Amino acid sequence: MTGNIEKWNRRRFERLAVRCGCWLEGEAMTVYGRTVDLGRGGLFLRTAVRMPHGSPVEVRLQMPGRADGLSVSGTVAWAGDIDGRMGVAVEFHEPRDQQALSGFLDRRRPPPLA
Repeated sequence: MTGNIEKWNRRRFERLAVRCGCWLEGEAMTVYGRTVDLGRGGLFLRTAVRMPHGSPVEVRLQMPGRADGLSVSGTVAWAGDIDGRMGVAVEFHEPRDQQALSGFLDRRRPPPLA
């Protein structure tokens, strides 16, 4: 199934091309992968496993400099095929540690052009 990525791509928050390890746990499955992009409001993860739209998930991000990682509850906002590769977009509920996520992203944001 090829999904229409534009339908879910109505983000409230900027996403950065950040690669970090990510465990995604749903009702009957657990998936590990590396994020394609990450923001305060969600992430995109390449995966060979199809997860149903609207499914509740628990996300565990492995972030450099943080041994315990970061846990976030979310919902599958989109799942489908992009350029022949399966992926899942997750919209975050309020991260348990919003400050840690914001700091992590701020350190990876490119400096403004002069």
